[in-house]
Amino acid sequence: NVRLLVGDDSREMTHARVSPDGQWLTFTRYNNKNWRGRAEEESGYMETEILLARSDGTGLQVAVPPVKDALNANSSWLPDGSGIIYVSTDNPERKPTLMQFTLADKKKTRLPTPPHLLVSDPHIVNDRLVFPSIDPVGKVDVLWTMRIDGADARQLTRPLVPPDAKTDKFHLGDYDPRLSPQGDRVAFMRMMPDGHWHSVVLDLRSGVELDLTSGRSGHDATPEWSSRGDALVLWHIDTEDHKEMGVYRVNPDGTDRRMVPLPRGFLHSHPGFFPNGNGKMPERIIYSAKRFDGLP
Repeated sequence: NVRLLVGDDSREMTHARVSPDGQWLTFTRYNNKNWRGRAEEESGYMETEILLARSDGTGLQVAVPPVKDALNANSSWLPDGSGIIYVSTDNPERKPTLMQFTLADKKKTRLPTPPHLLVSDPHIVNDRLVFPSIDPVGKVDVLWTMRIDGADARQLTRPLVPPDAKTDKFHLGDYDPRLSPQGDRVAFMRMMPDGHWHSVVLDLRSGVELDLTSGRSGHDATPEWSSRGDALVLWHIDTEDHKEMGVYRVNPDGTDRRMVPLPRGFLHSHPGFFPNGNGKMPERIIYSAKRFDGLP
């Protein structure tokens, strides 16, 4: 039952997330075109916009429009489905801030993150928020958490960065965190000193981290929880073995890792589960895909 929900010939769309009631989607669309005439994530986040659509792909609409020299991206649903939160630099300082957009009145409100943090990629469960920020001292991305009212803000991760480590595009450290439905764990992807992305699960009670990618070749990115917290989906890139590239389902302890059988010839990315709280329906996922010549 694979089917296209929303397509665009020249603008990439990523970070699709399904509303808690399963009725709506929110996702990021890119508008900054490269030399190939395509607007893609690799060309940067300037002039990104946030869209909504019904979960069958109909009713496409712009929630937060593109703004010149600014970004609006990477939205997540509020727990009650009344709106979304996202990262934006649409402000006079062009500083990344976390914003809330309420569907009923179309109102945008800044979330009160600590003023010294450069924030991104928010996710919320109950009243607890998690997001990355660039540590200005170590030049590394770390994860923070706080309540949605700004209280109890604290740093969650402290990835080790060798003094001679260098990367071309991203800071080392942690990105795209996702709290488990129970709020007791957070899954995220970490840029490692060797330039590879790993997917990691952090137990918030014990502080213990589990690297789901350790010992594997290639990259694991953007892990997302099932609605019961008993599984994750992530996307895997292996430039040495293209047959292994795709979306994978894995248990939170790293066991039972298996590829989701999706149509081949595409680069699959940014997967997420549809809500399935009672566990009685077959698991469904949403994901981004773009065709690449030469992929098996």
